[in-house]
Amino acid sequence: MGSLTLLEMVNSVGARIDENAASASAVTGKTRPEIRRIVESLNAGYRIVFKRLYGSLRPQTLDAITVTPGNASYNLSATTNIFQTMYVYPLAAPRELVKQSNIVDLTEQFGSLLTQGSPEYWYRYRGKLSFYPVPALSAIYIVEGSIAFTELSVATDTTFLPAEHDFLLQTYAIALEKAFWRDPDAAYWLDKFKSDLTDVHAEALRNAPTKAYAVDPYWSGTPPQTLTPQYTS
Repeated sequence: MGSLTLLEMVNSVGARIDENAASASAVTGKTRPEIRRIVESLNAGYRIVFKRLYGSLRPQTLDAITVTPGNASYNLSATTNIFQTMYVYPLAAPRELVKQSNIVDLTEQFGSLLTQGSPEYWYRYRGKLSFYPVPALSAIYIVEGSIAFTELSVATDTTFLPAEHDFLLQTYAIALEKAFWRDPDAAYWLDKFKSDLTDVHAEALRNAPTKAYAVDPYWSGTPPQTLTPQYTS
């Protein structure tokens, strides 16, 4: 996750164009026109970087959960909140997707959710990933998902991007703000953003995962197909 908050990035960009520092409440409320512009520019840059780096990286491996006999619920990493779609399957049988459900529907259908067996459903309950039937045997389940883009809006927000990529958003916002003020340096900053993004993307390609996923995030009722991650150029 990004290391800089929206407030820190707004003030970093503002310092480059001699704007007064903003408070947390001013950034969240976008109380000044220049703050509103910078926030919008940061989000525009964020969307470009996100799409370039993650737009075709789906699904992403999120967690590997070791289930134990008699235990229905398991903790997930904090990043689960940014995944818009999740897929769960046993490591030993990656084509056997565990179906998603919810505790209300499962209770209505099965009554008590204490029955043990081979999990057929997963559901979220009190911030945890739960299985029904409750696992009767130890096994490893893989959780994968497609990433949901969420704009920065509150002063304390951070990006999903690796911390070392926060600078890209600022570079883009500086370029747009300088263009707004007709600063001749705007072209330099925009070219720098494009060049730096190309370098970051090239690095992502070099470190691309090699595993073939057994989940199609756009599954429409046909059996899951093997999907090898693709990267846009």
